[in-house]
Amino acid sequence: MTALAGIKKIIDSNIIIYSLLKGHPASDRCEELIREGFLKIVWVTSPVTFFEIFSVMKKGYGIDGKEVLSRLKTLLETPLYIPPLTKEYMESTLTESEETGIDINDAVLVEIAKREGISTIITDDEKLKEICKEIGITVESPIDDIIRNEISEWEKENLPEKGI
Repeated sequence: MTALAGIKKIIDSNIIIYSLLKGHPASDRCEELIREGFLKIVWVTSPVTFFEIFSVMKKGYGIDGKEVLSRLKTLLETPLYIPPLTKEYMESTLTESEETGIDINDAVLVEIAKREGISTIITDDEKLKEICKEIGITVESPIDDIIRNEISEWEKENLPEKGI
């Protein structure tokens, strides 16, 4: 368990990404959640999260890599707790991903929750929500159905269609 005092909650990359996207329907809500959270709780995430954020923002949202890097550097200056990925984490994460079918980064977050004794994950990822509920991890999300629909419309207008 980390030496940082306070309530700990894991934050998924999708919430961080939304907070970093200017003009995104969930941006203000996610940024506010993160900022207010720093006053009351310790945000916890994985080192892999930052690679995922960089890749998604650059490739998925078409944001210039230098701009993404600047936003991530600012985020890294906040009091996030990022546990190191040991060999034990890696082995159990790969097993978790294979057994549950969740993405690697999500499996890392689940393993962090288990090993650090953290009972809450903030995400809007449906597959991760499902797995968390199955294993007794509380899921919270700042995204409601109205915002989720706005996100869908925004993505249709602002992102290229997905293809193979």
